[in-house]
Parts: sequence; C-alpha cells; structure tokens
Amino acid sequence: MTYAQSSKELHKLNADYGNASAYRNPSSMKYYLNIPKSIQSILNLSSITRILDYGTGKGGLVEEIRSCLPEAIDIQGYDPGVQEYYDLPDGQFDLITCIDVLEHIDRGSIYSTFQQIKDKSKGFVFFAIDLIPAKKELLDGRNAHITLAPSDWWCQQLKQHFRMVTLFDQGWLEDGTIYPIQLFGCATNHLHFLPSMSKFIESTGIASTRWEYDPKSRGFKIKALQP
Repeated sequence: MTYAQSSKELHKLNADYGNASAYRNPSSMKYYLNIPKSIQSILNLSSITRILDYGTGKGGLVEEIRSCLPEAIDIQGYDPGVQEYYDLPDGQFDLITCIDVLEHIDRGSIYSTFQQIKDKSKGFVFFAIDLIPAKKELLDGRNAHITLAPSDWWCQQLKQHFRMVTLFDQGWLEDGTIYPIQLFGCATNHLHFLPSMSKFIESTGIASTRWEYDPKSRGFKIKALQP
C-alpha cells in the first residue's frame, strides 16, 4: 500500500485523523516536538527559505509554522489523502519534516518514498517514526501502522538515501525498562547542515525528556531528565 492509498483510507475511516489541532493538544506526541521553536533556533545557522511538511494531514504543522516564522519563508504541505495538500509542491526545500508518516507505508513502497523525500531535499530532513502499533485499524483489519520495524531497520533504509543520519529512539516503561516507542532523527547529504541538524534536535527537547509508556492504556507521560 502506497502512502497515497494509506492516507486516503485513514482519512476516510476517521475524521479526526491528521487533525490540525494535534500540534496544540498536550495529549498528542506532536505537541512535544516544538517544531516551530526548533526551526527558529537554526535560522541563524542555515538559510531556510522553503519548508515542506511531508505527510501533513490536515495541515496542523503548516499552520503552526506559518504563525511563528517570517512571512518570507515559503511553507508548504503535502498529503495525498487530503484534497488541499494533494499535489506535491514543485522544487526543493531547505527543511523537510516527516512526522508520523513512514510507518503507514508498506515495506515495498518505503524505498520510493525515501527517494521522493531525498529528491525534494536540498538541506536536511527531520523524521519521527512510530515503533509500536497504532490504535487505529485499516478496513482490511490490519493495524494502521503497516510497517513496524526496529530502529536499526529504519536506519538501514535511511542510509540508502542519505550519507549523514542522526537517530535516537525514545521510550521507557514506568519501572525504568527501555521500551522504544518513537524514533526521531535528521538526515542530510550536505555536510554544511550538520550543525543545524544538531541544533534542531537539541531545541525540540526530545533528548532531554523521558517518555514513559503504558502498554495497557497506550498512553504516555513526559518527564524531564535530570542533568
């Protein structure tokens, strides 16, 4: 199943899927990524003139970024499951975000999806990938997270397209057992963007927090790590 097929089906099944409010909802993982703040933190390190949110859903992140950044920065979204964002924008982008997208694509289409993202990138890409099953199911009964794989598998896929990749996973159980639930990271083919990648990840605060997961409720809570 391609991303276009998966996205259309999920939007059809659930009107709240990809809701624009996710980036303002404290119960959503996306709320804690601080993407607009992270972009602001790298504006003095790299020339960021075009940004693409790949798999934007109903455009929540596009709206959040536009409300925080200078109007001169061109901010676009792409999602073949939503009419407003159906067409992939022309040209290349200095920053591409791809959040809660890749796990919805079948393994046979992962390579071509990464290739498309790489072709659109002239800077670096920020990824957030779910490593555990979703709460939603597709019409055929499969879990909405069609591709569930460990972090090292995703790293291998990324390395086929990007020379420089920085990845780390997040997730603990309440008793302190490591239990990866999300994979985060950046990728680029341009050495110039390595400082921006590091600053971007640092500014999200993901690495300085502890995401505790409850398998029964499938919920999580965020705790600050001690220095």
